Amino acid sequence: PFYHTGVKLGYAFSDKVSGMVGVVNGWDGLRDFNDKKSLTAQLALAPSDNVAIYLNWIGGDEYGGLSAFGDLEGSYTNLFDLTASFT
Repeated sequence: PFYHTGVKLGYAFSDKVSGMVGVVNGWDGLRDFNDKKSLTAQLALAPSDNVAIYLNWIGGDEYGGLSAFGDLEGSYTNLFDLTASFT
């Protein structure tokens, strides 16, 4: 997903580990497609000054309306993403 509307909370556990959780109005939508919210989370690792690793997740029951994820309630969808960079 490229954008979300909602709230998120981030926390740095240390200089090398941080996390984020959030509640959003679905995926790639300014308004909610149904009466369900989606959850999102991120774990960020920086094992060295040159390496960054991000594990992201978003999941929710995104059925109906303008959503492309399913027409029936219970169309629960998950997306996992792993991004890493080296400089």
